[in-house]
Amino acid sequence: MNTAAAAVISASPAETLPADLSGYAMSRVTSSTPVEVKIENTVVSGVESVAADHPREDIVRQVYDLSGKAVKGTPAPGVYIIREGERVTKTVIR
Repeated sequence: MNTAAAAVISASPAETLPADLSGYAMSRVTSSTPVEVKIENTVVSGVESVAADHPREDIVRQVYDLSGKAVKGTPAPGVYIIREGERVTKTVIR
């Protein structure tokens, strides 16, 4: 491993890079180089599931279209207002 400090090239879209890139990191790469990445750490640290503390089956789910009319049955794809107990959300159904 080369321990020499790498130079930083910064360029905005309007600028061009210098013709002589010797001394810069990756200056000798002339074609794509395959890289193998091996991931060994398989610990999951994200949220795997979400559950309500006390699911309430007595709450009625009411679905309304954007004009406020109640929707019966399964709604077609679109934007709806959904009321579950005291919680009201706008939801996109695809």
